[in-house]
Amino acid sequence: MVSEALAYQAKNIITSATRVCLPMSRNPDPDAVGSAAALAHWCLSLGKPCVLYVAGDSVLARHIAPLGVDCIFDAALLPRDINVVVTVDSGDLGYSGAAEVCAVLPVSPTVINIDHHKSNTRYGQCNIIAEKAASTTQVIFDLFKKCGMVTSREMAECLFLGLLCDTHGFTNPSTTPEALEMAGELVGLGADPAHLQKQWFRTGSLQSLRALGRVLAGSGMSRPWQVAYAIAHEPNRPREGNGISNLFNALGEGKAAMILKEREGGVIHCSMRTTRDDVDLAELAQFFGGGGHAKAAGFTIKGEIVSIGEGQWKII
Repeated sequence: MVSEALAYQAKNIITSATRVCLPMSRNPDPDAVGSAAALAHWCLSLGKPCVLYVAGDSVLARHIAPLGVDCIFDAALLPRDINVVVTVDSGDLGYSGAAEVCAVLPVSPTVINIDHHKSNTRYGQCNIIAEKAASTTQVIFDLFKKCGMVTSREMAECLFLGLLCDTHGFTNPSTTPEALEMAGELVGLGADPAHLQKQWFRTGSLQSLRALGRVLAGSGMSRPWQVAYAIAHEPNRPREGNGISNLFNALGEGKAAMILKEREGGVIHCSMRTTRDDVDLAELAQFFGGGGHAKAAGFTIKGEIVSIGEGQWKII
């Protein structure tokens, strides 16, 4: 998955760093947070100071940041001696949060780009991209192995978290034999699947379920395109927004599912899912400036979703 040459290139860059920054996007999912946290543990084991940076707040990042590693949410507060940036689970530099980091530094840092998305633009000086990996944490686990890194229990928990997220609890097409083998190894290293599932994925409330019901009540099917859709307006949008996309994956009709979610600042995020082999959602997402995988992708556009009657919607 990861060549030894790339693995040692990444290790040498980190070993020579003064300080490492591990940025995440504005709404990092458990794969991104687990990846960054596992890499933070690696930096500490190499004796390298590091910081986590999140473009927006993240309870998960705050919780699993290793002891001795600051989790910073304002780029203006970042240390200025950062000279290596390691991005995770991000198809382009802007989405990764790294652009905000680079903007405040006096000297451009070396960027290591670790990802598993087909749409990744290879924006780093060192690009470790494995499109067939189930999660970015799977790429990092292989990286650790190639570098001879001993994976601790804390690192195993971080890595398992990302795998659990991107396979949707080992139920989607990303659940390959290699992914299941990795899961077994991580459990052997101390990861607790039941605890992780309960703490980070079974956190819904009655209020969020009601909000989900309102969203599903307005769902429909675009027959010409055979795409199921749902609209999640900001006032009624469940916190578990990605859960809606995964629910639509269980449909026996249609080629794909599209969830449009309004966010602050006049922004609409579209999440798309499919289980079909003849549909490539990454190509569609890239057309709108987004990215992802063939079976799970997304993009963000400016606009507002308005009803035009009879269950139909328009973006203005």
